[in-house]
Amino acid sequence: MCYFLDGAYARYQVYQTQALSQVQLNAIHKLPMIEFLKDPVVGRVSNIMVAPEHQSAFKKLLEHNRIDYIVANENVEE
Repeated sequence: MCYFLDGAYARYQVYQTQALSQVQLNAIHKLPMIEFLKDPVVGRVSNIMVAPEHQSAFKKLLEHNRIDYIVANENVEE
């Protein structure tokens, strides 16, 4: 069970990616500013939490690596 400090995760978003290849997974793993909600596995979708100040750079990385995604949760704290 996860407990959030009041306001600690305001505007954090969760991105759900397509099933990832090893190359795509390696590209995402280089980022220190993300948190996988489950251990990532090649060939499966991933859910990744990203702080508000890193969302733009994260989306650019996904697009650069041709990783399809949806925003699964617009605001983790809500």
